[in-house]
Amino acid sequence: MSLTAISFYPPVTPNLDVEFREAETNDLFDPAVVTFYLLPPGGTELVSYVVGTDNEATRLSTGKFRLRRVYSKDDAGEWQWHVEGDQTVSKYGAFTILENLPKSIEV
Repeated sequence: MSLTAISFYPPVTPNLDVEFREAETNDLFDPAVVTFYLLPPGGTELVSYVVGTDNEATRLSTGKFRLRRVYSKDDAGEWQWHVEGDQTVSKYGAFTILENLPKSIEV
């Protein structure tokens, strides 16, 4: 899986979308349990969101899942994430919540 650096200005509610595919057939499939994990900037404790339990984590269609959470200026920094399905399939990445844009710029 390739990682792309993504940055957002708050307040923002980005979608973190993932797909689960069979290795041999490339067909989409639903793991029995899908859990999104976030590690906040400078954090040491993971925050988890479970599809079917937490409103932020949803199943879109077969094999497609989304985490949608609001980030504010207090969330600025690099966030690490990973998603597990059936405790064996894992996807991962990072994104950055930027500081608010200045209201005016003096030259």
